[in-house]
Amino acid sequence: MLSTRRRERVLLLRPGCRCGERRGLETDDPRARAAIYAAVERRTRQTIPFIRLCEQRRVVAHVDGLEHYTIATSIAEWWNAWQWEFGRGRRQPSGKTGLAMKSRPYGVAVIQRPPAFYEREETLRRAVAAVDEAVAGGAQLIVFPETYVPGYPEWVWHIAPDRYDLHGPIFRTLRENAVDLAAGDLQPLQEAARRHGVTIACGIDELNSEFSRTTMYNTLVTIGTNGEILNRHRKLMPTNPERMVWGMGDGSGLRVVDTPSGRVGGLICWENYMPLARYALYAQGIEVYIAPTWDQGPVWLATMQHIAAEGRCWVIGCGSCLHSSDIPVAFPFRADVYQEDGWINSGDSVIVAPGGKIVAGPLHEEAGILYAECDPAEAAATRRTLDAAGHYSRPDVFELRVNRRPHRAAEFDGDGYAPAAIPLVTE
Repeated sequence: MLSTRRRERVLLLRPGCRCGERRGLETDDPRARAAIYAAVERRTRQTIPFIRLCEQRRVVAHVDGLEHYTIATSIAEWWNAWQWEFGRGRRQPSGKTGLAMKSRPYGVAVIQRPPAFYEREETLRRAVAAVDEAVAGGAQLIVFPETYVPGYPEWVWHIAPDRYDLHGPIFRTLRENAVDLAAGDLQPLQEAARRHGVTIACGIDELNSEFSRTTMYNTLVTIGTNGEILNRHRKLMPTNPERMVWGMGDGSGLRVVDTPSGRVGGLICWENYMPLARYALYAQGIEVYIAPTWDQGPVWLATMQHIAAEGRCWVIGCGSCLHSSDIPVAFPFRADVYQEDGWINSGDSVIVAPGGKIVAGPLHEEAGILYAECDPAEAAATRRTLDAAGHYSRPDVFELRVNRRPHRAAEFDGDGYAPAAIPLVTE
């Protein structure tokens, strides 16, 4: 427990407050306040006598007489950046500093829980609740399963392709609950990331509202600590009957992005069996490799270990647990598709350290949250002996070219002529 004297030396001011105005511990985010106390007490061993959130989205902290700043939208977001830069007592010698991409151990949470099957709003409510719980457990990177919102099209593996009478109504329900990023359908989860200052990776059934407004994609979305979408990766090749549900993605999302949790990227399910796709991520210096999946079992777990050994990176395998009882009674043709009671998918989420050692999981036939502490710096350390896209590559023998141009269904040149609205003629 922190002493009262120590508490009085930590001041949080809201936007617009003057530097000399004593407002005590004013923040709407109790986690941010607790995190700052924890930093003072356990990590940095130094006082933070003054912190303020300016109107210009700049958080200013005076630490040991020096002014440190970060562009942020909340005290919580500033806290993430501050501990990233000054964690474990490290600090910059100059008086003012920005974000210095220095890695440190942090908490990872893998959410292995079923969605509200094909109910987007309820699934998002569950996702936000899971984020709150994971943050309380110390997580800074939170990962959800493949197409968690609003759910995986598991039925395609059970219904013959020519059963249009079954496929049609189920597909319609899925499409009506799919995520349209342009329409802001993922805002509740983005707001949760911003509110807590955490990074979230979530699988979605994405509706393409730009073209056709019908085709969906199996998409992995990475949300930054400010709530903005850092990357959108559409699955390159849907597997087997999945092609009756999703379109094929392009290479525009085949990227690794910088986050406070390290350099993060990922592939979806059996994309992880595509060597060139994996290599494209290795070549970008990936430190945390996310693999949301519908797959399960010993072969998949071995794949996660292989990628960790091959890429010398952390691998976060996020499985999708689903029990027959999770399928709502109102689901179209439920009695025809799901006749047996039991586990439809056992999950098997796992966290693997660089080199291939399992540090958490597998979480088997159980809904829950898998936690582990990861240090992105371990990726670079283990690549001393094997760097698949570095000193262990042979660019003089092999070449890889990745097309990251977005594929567009049509290009419309110019604004064209838009005639005035024609009034309706009524009898």
